[in-house]
Amino acid sequence: MKQPESLVARVRAEYLEMLGLRVTLAHACRLWQIHAATCESLLDDLVREGFLSKTHSGFFVASSGTRRRR
Repeated sequence: MKQPESLVARVRAEYLEMLGLRVTLAHACRLWQIHAATCESLLDDLVREGFLSKTHSGFFVASSGTRRRR
C-alpha cells in the first residue's frame, strides 16, 4: 500500500532526530496516531528499503545505514 509522502517523511524525520528510537507496532500507532494496518505497512516498507530494521523482540529501530546518514 502506498503511503502519503508526508507521513513517510514524518516517520523518517523522527528516526533521524532520535537515533535511539525503538518502537513496537502498537507504540508506533499511538505515537503517530495512525491505524494499525497503515502503520504496519509503513514500517514494513521502511524495513524493506533498509531505512529501519526489526528486532527479534518486535522493535523497529533505525538501521545501521540510517544512523550513519546523520
